[in-house]
Amino acid sequence: MLRVATVSCSFSDDIVFENPSLVLYAVGCKWACPGCHNKSLQCFELNDDNTGLHEEAIIEIIKAKSEFLKKVSCHDLTVVGSGGDFFFQLEDWLALVHKIKLLCPYVKIIWYTGADFSEEGGEDKCRLKEIDAILWGRLRNSDGLVVKQLSLAKDGHATITDVIIGQYRPEFEDKNLQEIKKC
Repeated sequence: MLRVATVSCSFSDDIVFENPSLVLYAVGCKWACPGCHNKSLQCFELNDDNTGLHEEAIIEIIKAKSEFLKKVSCHDLTVVGSGGDFFFQLEDWLALVHKIKLLCPYVKIIWYTGADFSEEGGEDKCRLKEIDAILWGRLRNSDGLVVKQLSLAKDGHATITDVIIGQYRPEFEDKNLQEIKKC
């Protein structure tokens, strides 16, 4: 079962296609990126803060949001996988992505992962074709900006470029370290 802590609406998490987005926050991450602002989602166990959603509930949220966007003449929607990291639930994540694409083929999918581009490379790249954009690697601070590597499905996730995620915020370094201890 896919372990999702929550789903939120956002107008800023799709930095690739610039669509309104539904952000799915995965439970569990081992990357411990410097500057991570989702430290509470690093725990692999559901806790009081992360109660979890079933795949059926996620699909219903996506259907409802898609219908709403069609009514307001905005059919472009992006589903963003963040968190935590769906890398640690890869099979279930890819199965959900496939269901989303069957339901709404026009929906864009973006996945933020701490995995290095080479870790999911080679023969596995064909499995990632339904994910329109992947932001690879641990967050890194580059002259005060948070940077990741981007690959796109339109080129088969064969090449990467650096992309700026936003301003680096050092306060996230020490933010609520006790959240991790709850695990």
